[in-house]
Order: sequence, then C-alpha cells, then structure tokens
Amino acid sequence: MESRPNPSDVFNVEETMERFDDDVEFLGDVAAQFQKDSANLLEAIQAAVAAGDASGVRSAAHSLKGAGSNFGAAALQEVGQQIEDLGVAGDIETARPLIEKLPNLVTTLNNALSDYCAAQNV
Repeated sequence: MESRPNPSDVFNVEETMERFDDDVEFLGDVAAQFQKDSANLLEAIQAAVAAGDASGVRSAAHSLKGAGSNFGAAALQEVGQQIEDLGVAGDIETARPLIEKLPNLVTTLNNALSDYCAAQNV
C-alpha cells in the first residue's frame, strides 16, 4: 500500500492554522465543507468541458483554486490558476491535461486535511 504524503507537503499547515486561529475543530469543519464543495466543483468543470463552456471552466476552476487557497494548497492553486487562465482565453483543449490532474490534487488535499485533523484528535 502506498503511503500518503505528510500533510505539510500538501498544504501550508502553519499558514492554515494561523488563518484558523489555531482552531483545529474549525479547520475540520471547513475541511469537511471543502470535501463536499470540491466534488461539486470537479463535476462542474467536467460538465463545462463536455459542453465546450470555457466560461464555466474558468468559473469552477476559480472557485476550486480559491477553496484550496484557504489551506495554502500550492499545487491545487497553481493548476487551478492555469485552468482559469485557459478558460479566460477560451482554450479548453489546452486545459484538458491540467483538468485531468485535479481529481488527484483534490483527493490528496482531502486526505492530508483528514490526516492532519485526525493527528490533532479532531
């Protein structure tokens, strides 16, 4: 079985805890909401790609990037920004390989948040 990365390799723990005033329970609540929201945003991106809707791709990527920024998730933010920029340019085809990375990035962040909260007894 493949081991999961250390949470601090996935998101900025120090910055996140500062943002959440060291309230791990609140972080757990926000992380649970992120898990729900990110699933919906991934579906929205896929639906927008299928419809050829570059504006929809841009909007959902922007929201996902912003949600990831709550945790200082640099990889998710970077890919989200690239997809958002390509959506603005109307270039869904170039965005496709980046969009394919999103489910793994989101899963990795969700796992890291879960692992961190569990280690904090939340």
